[in-house]
Amino acid sequence: MCRLFLFLLAGFTYFQMSGQKANRADVEDAINYFHLAEASRLSARLSPEKDAPYFRCRILFIQFLVSGDPKLWLLFLNQSKSSLKILNKLSESDPEKRVMMAELFFLRGVGKIIDKKYVGSVLDIKSSCNLIVQNRNAFPDNTEQNKLLGIFQVGMSSIPRRLRWLSDALCFKGDLEEGLQNLEVASQDSRLLPSEALVILFYFEKNLLSKLDKALQRIEALMDKYPASSIYAYFRLSALLENRKVDAALAFCKSQESIILNDKTATEIPLWYYSRAKAHYFKLEFEEAIRYFNFFLDRFTGKTLHSDALFRKGMSLVLQNRYPEARRIFHQMAEVESSTFDEDEYASHMASIYRFQEPSEIDKDLFRARNLFDGGYYQQSLVLLENMLKQANLNENQKAELHYRLGRNLHVTENLDEAKQEYFKCTLTHPGQALWMKVYALYYLGQLAESDQDIKLAKERYRTALEFDNYDYQSGLEQRCKASLNRLNNQK
Repeated sequence: MCRLFLFLLAGFTYFQMSGQKANRADVEDAINYFHLAEASRLSARLSPEKDAPYFRCRILFIQFLVSGDPKLWLLFLNQSKSSLKILNKLSESDPEKRVMMAELFFLRGVGKIIDKKYVGSVLDIKSSCNLIVQNRNAFPDNTEQNKLLGIFQVGMSSIPRRLRWLSDALCFKGDLEEGLQNLEVASQDSRLLPSEALVILFYFEKNLLSKLDKALQRIEALMDKYPASSIYAYFRLSALLENRKVDAALAFCKSQESIILNDKTATEIPLWYYSRAKAHYFKLEFEEAIRYFNFFLDRFTGKTLHSDALFRKGMSLVLQNRYPEARRIFHQMAEVESSTFDEDEYASHMASIYRFQEPSEIDKDLFRARNLFDGGYYQQSLVLLENMLKQANLNENQKAELHYRLGRNLHVTENLDEAKQEYFKCTLTHPGQALWMKVYALYYLGQLAESDQDIKLAKERYRTALEFDNYDYQSGLEQRCKASLNRLNNQK
């Protein structure tokens, strides 16, 4: 009888707990640990009523981003429609109403850009922009709007040429410093996913502002707060790679994978395998690179970085002198729609060349030198490049790349006068497919001029780089040049 009573009491207690209302902190903790299924279950029990549809959409969008699954994208679109209807019925006096709606419209717009549905993306992002401006006018002190204000201000301050059509649709001219400050405030004071503001700052610092050490420190602070979080582990891995610390990245992989892979409640992150594959690729460990690129390609169903992974897998074969196998991959890529990411566009462009013509031995060595540089193995990269200086039959593309890669290695090893000479030699070449390296050489000459406190020359270099068009990695470079110019113009 006592056992029966205890059993019934335990069952009643469980029923009470399972029916309890959840709060935002519960859901956000689950998101931060990347327990997205649990986050989704908790979001259904949120109160007030507006929180459930808002967080459900946010979680669905994250699930779509990490999986690339088009079914999840359609589910998010449908959920966002119904959620926006619910939120629109809230009182105009609610300072979170327009913020929540603006964020959902913004996510819809971002997803449509990824899907190359540009007309639809303009409409959604314009709606987001209008809502956040209305909210700022109605509630100027509302902390919750700072995250989206920051994204718009930073994004519009450095918008690349190919996305210029967005500038006509939005309400912001863009202010880099103000946008970064908005995000800092959101990361400290927001009650709606404040960690997201930190991740956005991390992204801008890593990919736009070249503040790699600061980006790494920021994500390590998040890992300290959320130990064993698979998503922050992935961000730390990507930051180590961006900092060209491949040995540290691989050591981190080995220390984390037993934790990450054994956490059955965490949502899988296929990009983890992509990043690990790149680490082996940079170290010229091509069999391991192919293995992990296959893991990524088997698990990720979206377009983002799919072409890049296929191309690097193909080049892993090329650099092992297995071109016939690689050629089949390059032909396969002709049937794959690439994403709007610079990496995918470059991969598709190069695959279209190499599926008909095997790279020369000089081109292969240039790829090896590039990989070694990207891994932080500068001296090994320099040895390969210096040997190529003896070659008398280099074409303009090869000359541009040789001088650019010499410049990059000399730059990061603090041989700055020699780096300037190599960058300048690169700018004197007349390449075709390697034009992007000539333009990037101008950007790095601008950076070196800044270091010398020659602000006038630095601005000139950045502006000259912005005059070029139709080259690989263009969006990323234009964002960097514009961000640099904005920073210099804001200096007193």
